[in-house]
This record gives sequence, C-alpha cells and structure tokens, in this order.
Amino acid sequence: MVCFAVKWRDPSMGAVFGRILNWLAAPILGFQVRVEKEHRLYTRQPCIYVANHQSNIDVITMGCMYPYRTVVIGKNELKWVPLFGLFFVGAGNIIIDRSDHKSAVGGLKKAAEEMKNRGVSLWLFPEGTRNRGAEKMLPFKKGAFYLAIEGGYPIVPIVHQHLSRYFDFKTKRLIPGEILIQVLEPVETTGMTMEDLPRLMELVRSRMEAVLATPEMRALRPD
Repeated sequence: MVCFAVKWRDPSMGAVFGRILNWLAAPILGFQVRVEKEHRLYTRQPCIYVANHQSNIDVITMGCMYPYRTVVIGKNELKWVPLFGLFFVGAGNIIIDRSDHKSAVGGLKKAAEEMKNRGVSLWLFPEGTRNRGAEKMLPFKKGAFYLAIEGGYPIVPIVHQHLSRYFDFKTKRLIPGEILIQVLEPVETTGMTMEDLPRLMELVRSRMEAVLATPEMRALRPD
C-alpha cells in the first residue's frame, strides 16, 4: 500500500503487482510458469501486447512476465471492487464504460492518448472475454489492431498454453504442473492503413494459432 501511495499511477506498478500475485498464488495452485523468449517483450516499446484469454487464472500465471510500463483497459465497475479496484486505478490503468458504445470508442481514443503522452504500452485480450480453455480462440475484436495501425505501434503476440491441461472447467479441479507461455516476434505496423486491418488481424491470429497447435502447447494432462 505504501508503494502505491508513493508511486500512484506509475505504469510499472501493474508489473510489480503481477509478480507479487504470481509469487504468492502460483505455488498454492501448484503451478510453475516457464516463459520462452521473454526478451521480446522489450524489443520495441511502446507497443501493444495481445494474448489469448482463458480464465481469471491467467492473471496469476501471466503475472510473472507482465511487462513494465504497461497498462490495460478495464470496465468502470472494476474500480469499485474492494482492494483490487484501488490497485487497478493506482497502477495507472484506463477505465472505460463498456456498456456504452460511445464511451467504449472514447476509451480507445483515451488509450491512444495515454500511449502517446505517457509512452506506455497497452495489454489487450483481443478475444474480448475468457474462452474457457476452448480448442480454438474466440473471434478477435478490432480494438487492439486499430490502435496499432493508428499509432504505428508494433503488436507483440503472447501465447498461453491450453489451460485445460491444468484446470477442468466443468469440475473446477486444478492439476499441478508447469505452464508454458511463449512471446512471439513483434509484428510491425509501420506504413499500414486501416485497409490493412483485416490482414493484420489474420496475420497475428494465424501466428498465435500455429503456436497453440504445437505438441508442447497441446500436451495431454499429466496423470
């Protein structure tokens, strides 16, 4: 709490909080997280990070590698969640009203301003919601890719191993083990226009799906 008071709205506090959460919660859940090519997180900043989103457990597993000077966009209701809301706002994240389409569009503009004025990166889940460990990712929303082209920012895809290997979504049963996260090569957007948006979305998605389809990512649950 003292740290947040001193560094209020510091965009690196999310990374600090994520590492603390991972350090405390991952051992309790029986998870060990291995991150491959972590250096790619900092090849080009500011940038836009996009990752597949399966469960709230992602916050714990990805917390160990959440990049410094990075913020996320969250719905207005989050700021009223006891304790978590204080941390969310204190870490300099962006609050928008997702129930209002105009406010949501305004939120993208606000995110663009934050990236430009504060030099921060943005973390987004392009699926828009949790896919609950589905075999395939949900359809991507345009927001992250629109911002990338508009600002000329590179996109850094992040792929989290199929969580169904470690969590039974029907019985809520956890299975301890090592979880793999891969950071892919940045995708440059310099020179792209909005006409390139569908192609950019497909390019990023295809690269993420190719990694998710590898044997290491799709390995069966441990006995």
